[in-house]
Amino acid sequence: MNGRQITGKAGEDAACRMLEEKGMMIVARNYRSGHYELDIVAVDGEGLRIVEVRTRTEGDISPASTVDRRKQSNVVAAARKFISENEEFSGYEVFFDIVGVTVVDKNMVLDYIPKAYIPIYV
Repeated sequence: MNGRQITGKAGEDAACRMLEEKGMMIVARNYRSGHYELDIVAVDGEGLRIVEVRTRTEGDISPASTVDRRKQSNVVAAARKFISENEEFSGYEVFFDIVGVTVVDKNMVLDYIPKAYIPIYV
């Protein structure tokens, strides 16, 4: 693993701990199917949480702001694929969350944004 991958994994680990502290159960990490990818899939009392984690070192741009429309579209497609492969989640309401992780002096500052975006179904 290179430095960027190590930082990204550490950010995902921190995000998982935070989500579990909020009472969520992690059901999948780093789900991949073909070109589809999800960072974290969790369940809570509201439904299924698809969580995109963005980790950055200290800088000008917010990690969460890097989840643009194209990325959102890819995450939604991956969520559909995940649910089609895991039918036990087919009746769940699905939410798309973001955890922005900023590394500041070797500390991680987490910014959790529940229901960060709502996909438009056309």
